[in-house]
Amino acid sequence: FTIKITDMERKLNINSAPDPLLRYILEMHGGVDVTDIDLFLDSLRDWKDPDENPGLNGAESDFYLGEMPAYYSKNGPLDHITELKLVQGFKDEPTLYNVFAQNFTAISGGLINVNTATAQVLELLPGMMPEIAQEIVMYRAGPDGAIGTPDDMPYRSPGQIGEVLAPWGMDSSSFEQFLATESVTFEVEITAKIGSDTRKYVSLLRRLSPQDIRILYFHSE
Repeated sequence: FTIKITDMERKLNINSAPDPLLRYILEMHGGVDVTDIDLFLDSLRDWKDPDENPGLNGAESDFYLGEMPAYYSKNGPLDHITELKLVQGFKDEPTLYNVFAQNFTAISGGLINVNTATAQVLELLPGMMPEIAQEIVMYRAGPDGAIGTPDDMPYRSPGQIGEVLAPWGMDSSSFEQFLATESVTFEVEITAKIGSDTRKYVSLLRRLSPQDIRILYFHSE
């Protein structure tokens, strides 16, 4: 059998990301016209809120019941990022959906772990240039430039990225609000093969302390 463990804090959280950040990503990385951004934001907000009162540019169950096939608004936090395929705006823009599917998760601690995030995820933060995002990733790899070797230099605090930003004349404070240095949510995927039969089991775990690990969900595929 094989085991694959992925930390969820390597991505942004679609349920807790603030509107200004989502607005920035929609416009600067999603290619959404500034006049259309409120449709995406209001629709996502309506999908997550507990009522059936649509925002000015949003959509609730009355809208989705007119779709084929018909369905109801979630009226709660997303359980998986694929739910965006059902939300007005996102469901009609596959390229935009892919940006979010690759860089967001629905379940995490809410902050990005700067020690595991890819440069692609870090680039989504307002003011973050691709070259700097790549340098932030390479810094933690240590002198040999290879992640997973003895000389790795993980960040001990979000503010430590200031060492990378300083030569660029930039301050770390605007980025620190989005960052953490540890992960608490992990997806564990176990693939077992017996003879010609293969089964896959997926579980999501939340680490509250070294002795207290909770199972958030478990299913087989």
